[in-house]
Amino acid sequence: MSNNQCSHPVVINGICTTCSSQIDQKLLDTNYVRADPNNSIVMISFEEAKRKNLEEEQRLIDAKKLSLVIDLDKTLIDTTEVRNRAEVDAIKKLDPAATEDDFFEFNMNQNLLIRYRPHVRQFLASIAPYFDMQIYTLASPAYAHAILSKIDPEDKLFKNRIFSRTAEDFAMIKEAMRNQTDIVNKKNIKKIFPYSDKLVLVLDDSPEVWFCDNNKLFKGLVQIKRYSYFTRQGPNSPPTVNPDYVNDDILIQMRSVLIDVHDMFYKNYDPEESHVIMTLHQRKAQVFEGKTFYFSGLSEDDTMTFTRLAEEFGALVVDSFTPYTTHIIVGEGGTDDQIQKAMEYRGVYIIYLKWLFECFIQYARIEESLYSIQGIPCPTNGNEDLEDQPAEDVSSGDMDFGFDDPEEKTVTTNVQKLTYDDIKDDPDWMNKVMAMEIDSDEEEDKQGNDDGNEEEESKKE
Repeated sequence: MSNNQCSHPVVINGICTTCSSQIDQKLLDTNYVRADPNNSIVMISFEEAKRKNLEEEQRLIDAKKLSLVIDLDKTLIDTTEVRNRAEVDAIKKLDPAATEDDFFEFNMNQNLLIRYRPHVRQFLASIAPYFDMQIYTLASPAYAHAILSKIDPEDKLFKNRIFSRTAEDFAMIKEAMRNQTDIVNKKNIKKIFPYSDKLVLVLDDSPEVWFCDNNKLFKGLVQIKRYSYFTRQGPNSPPTVNPDYVNDDILIQMRSVLIDVHDMFYKNYDPEESHVIMTLHQRKAQVFEGKTFYFSGLSEDDTMTFTRLAEEFGALVVDSFTPYTTHIIVGEGGTDDQIQKAMEYRGVYIIYLKWLFECFIQYARIEESLYSIQGIPCPTNGNEDLEDQPAEDVSSGDMDFGFDDPEEKTVTTNVQKLTYDDIKDDPDWMNKVMAMEIDSDEEEDKQGNDDGNEEEESKKE
């Protein structure tokens, strides 16, 4: 075949495998993608990539499966640097219920101790019939393979579908750091699925790092509570265990959410219309369906932000108490005169804002009485009955499924001592609020712990 007739579908080291022609580097940069995201030697044309992508998509549809990209660090594991055997032994004594299989020691320029998230093996095995799973990590391939060797030793679950940083990626990162650009921690879904993401979900603790075309946030993300098992009193102190994460069971809840989305998607599958991102948003909207919220004690900006989030999870939000308001959610600013109106009715939940964060994290309506305000019945026990929510006011039917430019994602709360200015630029707002302590001294310790963890993350990567 002549060079003019060949479409050069596959190129290895710059040479077409079909006609043996040398392919211009500019053409490779603009018209080709990696056949394997972890390997820059083998390139395939956009046309070939599209063919393979659609072929894989059809295989999944025939098998009634979806694709699930899973973040590694802070989602399935937590990692800390240890300096000696005594530090390792001290950590294990603080978690007596854990077994040796729950830990993994790895040396990669420094000695690392890895703690697998509770229930991780059961979680992965239970969702395998519903999803083809891939691991995406910003660490090195050696690190990723070592971690997975203990939870998927026969490679039955991931089947070598591991996407990690290559030597070329690390070179780009160094250049980005020199130029002070922000690509260091970004993850591009198009690296894995260049043409179609209609069957793709991502499980990650950090939604702000996932992007698709034109620098848009990827909206098929199921956010999971960050797994912060290890903690430090300061950057130079030995690691210890965060007791709040010893019995962490969030993977059990995430299993139910993911399988719900899978079942909803295929129950009403339409080859022309179905997209798993729409199904994910429908599942989220079920959480507060039929409920009406009023926010008390929040700033105007905070109220706007939480209104958007609550509506995303199916609630109707009103700007004053109505006879059909089911929840009054109270921030640091405290209660207002609307509370007195609510007390005249039966069945109104007047609760702290942290309840809302728990619901967001678990994709479920959590028991309100756990977040009740002292001295206020939960629910209220007044003489008036609540009315039904007006059908025309329900907001979930007009949900934005997220295919256009996303609104600002960073949010805040005035609960306890955290202010909008503290976290307005912080993508990890949800996890910080959930980990926040009332006592100011404990809050200072927590900040030191976060700094130590960030230092460890940077060393590891």
